[in-house]
Amino acid sequence: GDNNLYCGDWWMANQMMERSLTWAGYDVNRAWGEGGHNAKHATQIFPEVLRWLWRDWQTTMEIKANPKNESKWKGYEVVGDGEWEKKLNLKSPSETTLRRVTSNKHGEVYAVREGGQITKYNGSTAFSDHGKPHEGLTDLALDNEGAIWCLAQNRYQGDHRATFVFRLLADGTKEERFSDHQMADHGYMHEFTGSLCIRHDGTCFMGGIFMGAIMRSFKSGSTPYAMALSQCPTYPNCVELSPDQTQLYVTTPDNYVYSLAYNDNQRGEALQRFCQLEQFGKEQTNAEGLCVDTNGWLYVATSLGIQVLDQAGRVNFILPTPKPALDVCFGGKDLSELFIACGDTIYKRPTKAKGVVSGQQPPIKPPAPKL
Repeated sequence: GDNNLYCGDWWMANQMMERSLTWAGYDVNRAWGEGGHNAKHATQIFPEVLRWLWRDWQTTMEIKANPKNESKWKGYEVVGDGEWEKKLNLKSPSETTLRRVTSNKHGEVYAVREGGQITKYNGSTAFSDHGKPHEGLTDLALDNEGAIWCLAQNRYQGDHRATFVFRLLADGTKEERFSDHQMADHGYMHEFTGSLCIRHDGTCFMGGIFMGAIMRSFKSGSTPYAMALSQCPTYPNCVELSPDQTQLYVTTPDNYVYSLAYNDNQRGEALQRFCQLEQFGKEQTNAEGLCVDTNGWLYVATSLGIQVLDQAGRVNFILPTPKPALDVCFGGKDLSELFIACGDTIYKRPTKAKGVVSGQQPPIKPPAPKL
């Protein structure tokens, strides 16, 4: 008998609230009545409500969600009950200090630090320096030969940025793949966003700012080459491959994740919106880095947390983070730990999922998506 007017059906809303709390695993009770929108029913049950709320007041019981592991929240299927653990904290707090993290097939995690320093975490020691600093370094990825592909943007001649892609070999040799001058020969913008990913066959994908071009570079004979795959409505922030390496996922500043089919004739097709990310009001989600697991689920670092998408492009849940995450990757033993870069801090937590390192693993066919 409660209100049903311009702001909604209060009786239905109360049922939805009870279902939401039960779904999340909280200890919840309810008492339905047949009266109208007044205080009569609440007054009648008020003493019993207080007795129920305070029934364990002498204990040290911690009030938290899912104490009996009965929640149907999808997040528990992926991350379990673990918590974030701080693994690296830099002395100079800055949102641009730590923006990118990636890993190899052994679970060793690499991060790009301010000044172009590469640091590595092997699971038993904290992050340690790996090689010399590289000016303008914005992102890195590892290929099947264990080499580190690097994307660097160096400022020169006023405000113009020169973009370089190079490989760091195991012996420290720096092998250049191409620079913006080669891209200029093909009529493309000289500048990239700070993201790249590697396919198992050695193909390198990057995001270009000019008209939102998704760029690809590969080695034809001995000559590095670059061409445009497709155009996004806005410029890409980060790019990532699906587990079977037939799709490119792209985050953009407009709260969407785009997908792009990649076929054997080395062309990109069918660019489309894959998902609209969750946002708070009109605020942008600031979607940045992303990674995938063997089930084909996509993990997107946003200001609301890690938004986890199923194969159909639906946000199944949001994993809260201690700070806004700028990048996310799987690492650690069996690639079962989730690492996030949060400006001046790197955190990790255990999961029940297993990540994919496309540059060092052959394509993986995930199971069929479920409803």
